[in-house]
Parts: sequence; structure tokens; C-alpha cells
Amino acid sequence: MTRKKYLLVLFAIVGLSILLITQVMAPEGGARQTAIPGRDTLTGTLPGRADNDTENIIMAVSMKEEEYAVLQETINDYLDTVNRVQVELLNLPPGEAYEYLKKASQLGQAPDLMLLNNDWVNEFAALGYLQPVDEVIGSEQHLQIVDPVLNQVKWNGYTWAVPKDIDPYILAWNTGKAEELNGGEPPRTAEQMVHWNRQGGDAEAGIPGVYYDPADPYALLSLLSALGVPSPQGEIPFIHMDNEITLQALQSFYYAEQESSEEREEAAEQPQRPDSFHPLPGNPWELLKKGKLSAMITTISEFKLYADSSAVELSALPMIKEDNQETTGTWLKGRSYAISSKTEAQTAVADLLKALTTMDAEMNLWSEAKVLPAIVSAYMAPAIKSDPSYRSYTWLIEQGNTIPVQIDLAKKMHELDQAMEQFADGQQDLAAFANYVASLWKQE
Repeated sequence: MTRKKYLLVLFAIVGLSILLITQVMAPEGGARQTAIPGRDTLTGTLPGRADNDTENIIMAVSMKEEEYAVLQETINDYLDTVNRVQVELLNLPPGEAYEYLKKASQLGQAPDLMLLNNDWVNEFAALGYLQPVDEVIGSEQHLQIVDPVLNQVKWNGYTWAVPKDIDPYILAWNTGKAEELNGGEPPRTAEQMVHWNRQGGDAEAGIPGVYYDPADPYALLSLLSALGVPSPQGEIPFIHMDNEITLQALQSFYYAEQESSEEREEAAEQPQRPDSFHPLPGNPWELLKKGKLSAMITTISEFKLYADSSAVELSALPMIKEDNQETTGTWLKGRSYAISSKTEAQTAVADLLKALTTMDAEMNLWSEAKVLPAIVSAYMAPAIKSDPSYRSYTWLIEQGNTIPVQIDLAKKMHELDQAMEQFADGQQDLAAFANYVASLWKQE
């Protein structure tokens, strides 16, 4: 190779390295940066160490404002009890957290402590980005964690994260609309879900009867279950998206009824924005309270934060009938704290993690941010047990489904996010969307 060619190759390599590094480094080359102004530095105040002995912990989460405020309080309370520990706290946008944390981990610059969706934990563990937490939480705390979410963060004989919360999917519905549509009762069957969606909205104003977030895979999963798509032996309903019966159910839900079979086939084959996904003329929760929407597929935490109206109640999603038996269509999602395998502040990070997952910390989150704890004993605490919907919470958690653990689950869910956006925007027809989703979960 000539000297000239050698220099050109060298410059290209250096340039590419700088490009990759600057995506996760601040301009000064030291601290990592995030696209959200949710970057806070919290410092312990007890004397006893020189400034240069301060131990720095970088922690990344993705939280709503209410929950983030409680987290800051919890960390400050912890820092008041320790010597010279500093916590740099990043609050990442939900849509960017996965890619940010994965890229930072690939470069060996992950935050010391990360709040991960349970869907991501196995992938991060398999890639060597995490360290086991079995010794951090101990056998006693293991026994206190709700089984469904604990099982999601286990892999290869180890526990890779400490479950923080659990959030069941439910149906929030307007009581006035229920009187009009179903004698005061929420939809109990797949047919009633379709009826509510068609008759319970305002087609001229672009408002569906039943709304769900078109960018939320768990909401789509909940809809499939509500429409009767089974999940035998732990199979995820996404596998059956390309089934003819499933396609017919989705066609009936998403689009206005066509007069003839030819019109139905043509509508299914032509890309068009589903009736359920026309831009809403306002906040969905406000529309639900006013009876403009009839129902919404959502979570317990969202319901407790935003459904502050006697006109809105919650119920489980319609049950799935299979082999003369009914099973719940409820799905559970959760998040867990994980420790980076590259952390240099092992002891301090472990101590902070313990402080964040105590009973008191979990109950503060419930009181202020309405996030259900992942600790079994929390459900005996007065703050939760006195809630009017307490029995609903415990039943949903006991009966709810979790997505089967797969190492590539995070990748699949990320690809599903993108496909859902295209479908909601009318860039992809229903059949192509359904076939693509099914193919993701049929891959070996």
C-alpha cells in the first residue's frame, strides 16, 4: 500500500471513530450526553472524605415527570446518609432510551446503573453489558419479588436485574357511553369490542370508539387478546397475526364495515390509515372523560394518573375463550434496575440499588407516581390495600401474561415499534403489516 493510500485509510478510520464516540460523549469529551434536559447531579453532603475521593455514579432512566421527581427525592435521601457520593442522573426520552443505552454499552461507556424495560434485559445480559445482581439482592429479597417479572430478568442461571415495578394493561371506559352501548357494562367479548369501536366514537371528527397508543406494542398485544386471539402454551399472539381469522377480526376493528366482500378485500389490500389512528382532536384522556371516546386500552399507572373523573372506570380486557375455557387477555409489563458490567463504582452502585428497591421507596412511587411495586409484601400495605381497585390489581397480576423470554426480544420489539408507526400512518396495508409481525415471532 502506498503512503498516500495508507494515510487516506488512517484518516477514514480516525474520522469514523470520532463520529461514533461523539454520539455518546459531551463536547468536552468527558461526560455522556442525552437529548433531553433531564440531567441532574445529586451529591452526598456528609463530611469525611476529600473532594477528590468523591465516587461518581452515572444513572440512566426513562420516566414521567411525576416518577422522576420521586426518584430524585429517594436518591437525595440516600445521599444524605453517605460520604462523598455523587449521582449524575439522566432522564432519557422513551423512544430513544433503548438505542442510547445499547450504543453506550457497545462502546463500554454505559451508565453504571440503568432502568431497563424487562424486554431488554436478556439481550443486554447475553451481550455482556450487565453483571448479575443475585448477591446484591440476596435470597430473601428474591422471595419478595413478584414471580412473573422476576422470571423475565433471569437468564443462564442468573438474575440480571432487580424488578422495580409491574404495570398491567386494562380497559378504561366511559360510564355514560357504557349506558348507551352495553347497558352500563364494559365490553366483555371480542364482538362488543368491535361494536364499541365502531359505534362509540365520532367518525366525522376522526375519533374512534376504542383508542390505544399506536406506538405501544403491549397495547397491540392487548387488543389481539381482546379480539380473541389465543396464546396456547405461552405462545405470544403476534405469531397468529397472519391467521385468516385474526386478519378478519382486525379488519373489522380497524376499518368501517364495507358493503360487499369485494369492497372488504379491496380495503384490506390498499394502504390506508386505519380509522382508529386518525389524529385525535385533543388529549385522549380528556376525550374519554367527556365521552368523546368510549374506551381506551391503557395501563394501571396511566389510569391512576390521568383518569381523575367519576365518569371513567377500569376493567379487565375481554376474556379469551378457548377449549370451552376462559383465560385472561391481560398483559403485564415491567422495568428493572441493572448494573453495567463496566462500572468502576461497584460498592456504591450496589448500595444505591438497594436504597431504590426498598419497601419505602416502592410505596413512595405508588403514592406519588402510581406505579405498582414489584414487591409482594407491598400489596399488604394500607396505601395499596385501601385503594378501591385493590382486588383488581392483585387479580390482574396473578392472572396476567408476560411475553416469553427471548434473547432477541428487545430487537423484535424495536422493529415492531417501527412497523406499527408505518401501519398507523397508512404506509402499509393490514395484510402486509400482519404478515411482517407474525414473521418476527416465527423466526428461530
